[in-house]
Amino acid sequence: MAIKASFIAKFVAFVKWPPPREGGSGADSGVFRVAVFGENPFHDELETALRKAAPASVPVRVETVRDVRDLRGHKLIFIGAAEKGSVAKLSAWAQANGALTIGDGDGFAGEGVIINFYRAGSKVRFEINTAAAERSGFQISSLLLKVARIVEDR
Repeated sequence: MAIKASFIAKFVAFVKWPPPREGGSGADSGVFRVAVFGENPFHDELETALRKAAPASVPVRVETVRDVRDLRGHKLIFIGAAEKGSVAKLSAWAQANGALTIGDGDGFAGEGVIINFYRAGSKVRFEINTAAAERSGFQISSLLLKVARIVEDR
């Protein structure tokens, strides 16, 4: 999972977040809050990678969340493969609150997750649903789009 944690930290630099929404993911004290939905496969790897990539003035907090109702002020949501049944709810919450969704499940990008990991042989790759990004107000760098597989909603 260290490779995926490193990817996620790099994604943050290639994404322009939408303006904060009242009561949404931008309505906090400047902490970059990340939700790992369901089981946390990263342990401390994700928080460590994000702290290395973030400016020193931006505190990072990674939290394990098990219910959509517990999302408050999260700017990034990681959705593991076991959480397929929650993808639609999480994508809807993220779209309404300006949070970036990153998944690790087969077909998640087609279900509205913005960035999703997949395997190509022994390599970890990622795909981007550009329509989901636009609906949520995100702008993805052309540099990131060039190396991603682009997918559409199903």
